[in-house]
Amino acid sequence: MISVGIIGASGYTGKYLVKFLNEHTHVRELHLYANKSAGRNLLDIFPEFANNVKDRVINSVNQIEQTHDVYFFALPHGKSIQYAPKLLNKNKKVIDLGADFRLDDEKSFADTYQLEHTAPEYLSSKIYGLTELHKTYNGTNLIANPGCYPTAALLSTIPFAKNIGEKIETISTVSYSGLSGAGK
Repeated sequence: MISVGIIGASGYTGKYLVKFLNEHTHVRELHLYANKSAGRNLLDIFPEFANNVKDRVINSVNQIEQTHDVYFFALPHGKSIQYAPKLLNKNKKVIDLGADFRLDDEKSFADTYQLEHTAPEYLSSKIYGLTELHKTYNGTNLIANPGCYPTAALLSTIPFAKNIGEKIETISTVSYSGLSGAGK
């Protein structure tokens, strides 16, 4: 049984993390952290969780306890790098659902997100969290999950690349954004 911290628990992705982890048989404790929603009760933000999820106060991201086994980050671009390095330095498992550790180098990050990456030393130690590419996540404490567009593109093209990759000259994908693409 593990203790889990969700940083960004009151956003769209955080909401579903709360729902899924609340029902997970290996999670014994669930601690919630947020910026703007700090100090509020979970059920005031997500009343649909009543009778299914224990109500609790959402803590400030500035008060992240370093006692949990795993930390999920569901923050906007450029925010996870403010908190994740402290946890990684304490040998904690970090799963970033944002963009902060997805790319392999700080220049690509800066070009893509128009932000300076303040913890580039972690970019080379992460594993890209697409389970269809990696069957194990041993050897690292940092998992950088892909976003919805890369996941959709990769899941639909990996079988072609594996089976007829030498015949492919180019691949083009088209994606449309729904509710989750807009965040909350």
